[in-house]
Amino acid sequence: MSWIGRGAAFLLLAVAAWGCGTPRQAGGSPSAASSPIDTHPPPSAAATGVSIPSEPGPTPSELTPTLPPGFPTMAKAEPSRLPDDASVVARWTVPVVGSAAYDFYVGALPDAGFTIDGTYPSDRAALIRFHDQSGRIWQLLAELVGDRTEITVQTDRP
Repeated sequence: MSWIGRGAAFLLLAVAAWGCGTPRQAGGSPSAASSPIDTHPPPSAAATGVSIPSEPGPTPSELTPTLPPGFPTMAKAEPSRLPDDASVVARWTVPVVGSAAYDFYVGALPDAGFTIDGTYPSDRAALIRFHDQSGRIWQLLAELVGDRTEITVQTDRP
């Protein structure tokens, strides 16, 4: 049974490594200049659904990283509930569909001092990997949800 478990873990790691691919530099994508940059995250961006243990310990806000300073958000962003995933630090929706959110962040992240390490657009979602001035790598996922786009920011997965 342990061989099967090890084989499954190896297979998952191989698939994850293959799925990440080689990051491509961002470029050539026009910026959606119609949305002003707001350097403050939505009010509940740092909120978590983590329950506090009965013994004293760190609070959820101490366990969860927050958005890097100066992170741009689109106008009319509405906070969304965070999933039970410690790597997710913020989630909100914006009232746009199509590539508008992706285009906004491809232009706004470098303008706010972040370096884009790779862009991975698709039909219903797009991923942008970027790093802050300290070198920490982040992921931004823009995903079509109904008539809005959901933006999720999380620390990069190893």
